[in-house]
Amino acid sequence: DVQAAVRHAKQACQVFENTSLCQYGPFRTLAMAQARLGEFEEAVVAQEHAIELASDDLEAQLIFLPGLKEDLEMYRNGQCPAKPSL
Repeated sequence: DVQAAVRHAKQACQVFENTSLCQYGPFRTLAMAQARLGEFEEAVVAQEHAIELASDDLEAQLIFLPGLKEDLEMYRNGQCPAKPSL
């Protein structure tokens, strides 16, 4: 259920929003779920936040940032990747 995924991802984002932890994962999940619902503008906002958080972590920069940016471009173009890029 994609709508349930959006609800749960939003809750996870709220938990991590005000922490110092690099928790881009919930925002990435939220973006993917929103894109699946056709909510591409919201997906872009969530993905941009995921990128911002991942940019603060060296390991994430090296491993995940390129894929996060690829998915962001797809959301901007109104497309939903089959699965998140790594």
